[in-house]
Amino acid sequence: MNPATQPHSGARPAALALPVRWLVSLLLLVLLAVSWARWQGVSVQFENAPPSWQRTLRFVDTAEGDVLAIDAASGNTVARFVGEQGFSAARCARSRVSATAAASALKRRCS
Repeated sequence: MNPATQPHSGARPAALALPVRWLVSLLLLVLLAVSWARWQGVSVQFENAPPSWQRTLRFVDTAEGDVLAIDAASGNTVARFVGEQGFSAARCARSRVSATAAASALKRRCS
């Protein structure tokens, strides 16, 4: 029988077997190290220190779409956030309100 026409025997190539063995060995070593550390009582400890100072802020949405952080006690502007910068909840709520208003206006016009 010609080797080119022989059916595939299902054996993995030796070039792939060695990296797979190294990967499995590494994962097993990490698992054993973590298990040993947990068994020894090693745990992550965080310091629970009280805050050194605290300030109450009020967040206000401006007409330009910016968000102002205002000190609640003095009324001074602490920061101005321009663009998204993590404050997309207010814009999403505004767009939902305007979309709801537009949908109800469309319903009134169509009925």
